[in-house]
Amino acid sequence: KYSLSYREARTVIMGNLDYHNDEKGSYVWDRYCQQAFPIHEGEMPSPNELNIEHTWPQSRFTSKYPPSVQKSDLHHLFPTDSMANGLRGHMEFGEVVKDTKQMPCKGIHVGTNAQGDIVFEGPTEHKGDMARAIFYFAVRYDMQLDPVEEAVLRAWHLEDPVSDEEMERNNKIEKIQGNRNSVSDHPEYFEEIAKF
Repeated sequence: KYSLSYREARTVIMGNLDYHNDEKGSYVWDRYCQQAFPIHEGEMPSPNELNIEHTWPQSRFTSKYPPSVQKSDLHHLFPTDSMANGLRGHMEFGEVVKDTKQMPCKGIHVGTNAQGDIVFEGPTEHKGDMARAIFYFAVRYDMQLDPVEEAVLRAWHLEDPVSDEEMERNNKIEKIQGNRNSVSDHPEYFEEIAKF
């Protein structure tokens, strides 16, 4: 299917996939700062406050597929605090051993990993989702992962297993986009894949 523009994808995420209306009120859940961003149904948050994070950075898209398809693929798009998103930029994911930047909220880090590279570490509650989004993207678009980043993502996948919410999101994306994240569907297959 993959017929959404990025603008349409943003609307779907904010108005459907990550929009909640429950006892806490109406809000979009910020995946990096792990907080509710209050909005009214049909509203769109200001991109200066809440943004859509490309878990696989646009600067690392492949030329094998149209950029517009990669940019609007819902399986790797999540709402995040705009400042946190900007500070992450196109950094690889990793375990930060020494912070180098002050972040806008607790639980996320930018700094050096054990190898001395600058990396971004997401919140514990979102690490598995990020890992499975990256694995999906690597398989779907025939991309290679850096071995250091892959090792970290494999650990995050195991530490933060697939949740009911993640499966519900996968189901919704299938209805909209026409495909699923098979890594979320079958985490047991993960162990059989030697390298992403």
